Amino acid sequence: MAGEGEGVKLLGTVVSPFAVHVRMALHLKGVSYEDLEQDLFDKGDLLLASNPVHKKVPVLIHAGRPVYESLVIVEYVDEVWAGAASLLPADPYDRVVSRFWAAYVDDKVVSAMLGILRATTEKERAERLDAALAAVRPLEDAFDACPGGKAFYAGDSVGYLDLALGCHLFWFEALREMFGVMVIDAGRNPRLATWAGRFLETETAKKAASPIESIVEYAGPCFFHGDEMRVLGEEEAESRTARPQRRRTHCCRGSGYLESSPMRSRQRRPWAGRRG
Repeated sequence: MAGEGEGVKLLGTVVSPFAVHVRMALHLKGVSYEDLEQDLFDKGDLLLASNPVHKKVPVLIHAGRPVYESLVIVEYVDEVWAGAASLLPADPYDRVVSRFWAAYVDDKVVSAMLGILRATTEKERAERLDAALAAVRPLEDAFDACPGGKAFYAGDSVGYLDLALGCHLFWFEALREMFGVMVIDAGRNPRLATWAGRFLETETAKKAASPIESIVEYAGPCFFHGDEMRVLGEEEAESRTARPQRRRTHCCRGSGYLESSPMRSRQRRPWAGRRG
């Protein structure tokens, strides 16, 4: 297989949906890689050297060369390991449609989720939920417009757009647990809800899943107040990680949605490390 044994590393975080996006792609392609958990409160030399401009995760290092931004990384993985099933459709028009909707997810849907996280009152959260529902609604119709019209956006198997949306489903579930809100439900989005349930049952989703309890724990200590981010429960959070106490000025609800915002390092999941 192309690239086999050439030193594939992924710099990410346990609960970053963008890192999950890349993990899923690597799993689908059968690529063995080293999963290196990053502490974005105290960024290491490898991350800073690999992504000196944005200084954020995920970063894929292949044969010593870094690639960043999750959508770009997934396309790179698809092209380099071309021997496995393609993630992008073969038809040029279908490819651009998939890219359009993947970019839409990263823009509109992620922004809407951040709005729910930033809400400071129940009324504001309800308004932000309405915005999230409006952002998700076009993806219901897009399902029918994608090639195949079958089990997944890509047809009979998971593909590019499935990964782009599927990596955020774990945060959708965390929002339900934290605030009792449903971004996707069978009543409003029957086809999308069916797709989500089917996607979460795939081996790809199960292997790369962000533990819901970890997401809730990360998001729990933080809240937004106007334009200023503050952190609650700082002393307790510090004691859990046995790190020197210091003031936190950012949190996992920052504008980078765990791609550029700092978060506490965690012990690796049992499945982290070399994969195939």
